[in-house]
Amino acid sequence: MVENMELSSLAIVPLALGLVVAWINGSNNAANLVGVVVGSNALNVRKALFIASILSFIGAISLGIYVSTTMMRGIVDITLILDRNTLILGVIATFLSALLWMMISNMLGVPMSVHACVIGGLTGFGIAIGMEFLRVDTLIVIFVAWILTPFLASFITIALIKLFNICKRNTQRLKVFTISTLFLALFIPLALTSLKVAAHYKELSVILILLSLAICVSLSMFFYRSLSKKLTMVDPSIYERYVLKVLLIVSMSSMSFSFGANDVANAAGAMAAVMYVHGVNSLEALSICISMASIGLALGVFFGRVKVIEMVGRKITVLTPLTAFTAQLSASIVMLLMTRLGLPVSSSMAMVGGVMGAGLARGLRYMNYRTVIRIFITWFSAIPITAAISLLLFKLLSYLI
Repeated sequence: MVENMELSSLAIVPLALGLVVAWINGSNNAANLVGVVVGSNALNVRKALFIASILSFIGAISLGIYVSTTMMRGIVDITLILDRNTLILGVIATFLSALLWMMISNMLGVPMSVHACVIGGLTGFGIAIGMEFLRVDTLIVIFVAWILTPFLASFITIALIKLFNICKRNTQRLKVFTISTLFLALFIPLALTSLKVAAHYKELSVILILLSLAICVSLSMFFYRSLSKKLTMVDPSIYERYVLKVLLIVSMSSMSFSFGANDVANAAGAMAAVMYVHGVNSLEALSICISMASIGLALGVFFGRVKVIEMVGRKITVLTPLTAFTAQLSASIVMLLMTRLGLPVSSSMAMVGGVMGAGLARGLRYMNYRTVIRIFITWFSAIPITAAISLLLFKLLSYLI
């Protein structure tokens, strides 16, 4: 009985640390979600953070299970771990190493990928207990996704900017561009959520997809009609002052949903592993921990301060309302696609990629390559550093406890 009580007490530590990770993750990434919207004066900080926190919570609850499953058992095979204490100490070491590197990246002013920190920590734990516990194949797929994410977001941003430049001198084309991007920003999150529900209720799949389509068409038409008067004149200043502000708010909403859907796994996956080794069904463990981490993530976003946006919004390239919108929309699209594939990618990776595309669309001389290289080095150095810290912490905790 005493042993069970000790295990229960020890299990509270990684669960509490997981909530801290979720909170800090939300706080750090608030800049990626609201920075360009606030900077363009489309919304004030408090309103933007409130909307972002609500949509991050909805995204986490509705689609968070995909990436959380990967983080729970796709990196370290928890089914092979027979001692519950070993897993609990491993998760504690993982979260502590992630928190330490996140603090360092904050001091450096670099937009850190929390996924990189947590996955690095899990890798160190896996190495500490034996390579047979580590899912190297999953890690390789994740690394490939990390490399693809910023470049895919960059490519979509360039394509959208080029498309806008083709459409901007013709009112009808500009209307088509506006309503198409509105529809895209609204449809992808809703369609992916519907597909998840449809997987459990296959008889409703067609109805759910059609319903998503109808809702998005209705919302797109609503926004379009409210903006139609501003589209009667092909005037860049009018378009930027009125239309792009609405588009920025919609893309911010899509980005916030994407962020919640993917980043909740940073805390929820490892937390669920702790509950799983205590006999809780894996699906139930994931549901409980996603709910807990979603609240921490959303509160972190709401109380977040826009710190790292200086690096993302100004030091890679100069953003205009158009390039800010296309960068954010591209980032949200890539993140949602990666989320549906169950691949943990960071909003920082996607957003930096989108901003890179905005610079490249204007020309190579508009890119600050030194800043981009610095960001990438910090991201990828997080893996070996957090792995080493996690390994040492796990060994130390195992010796002490």
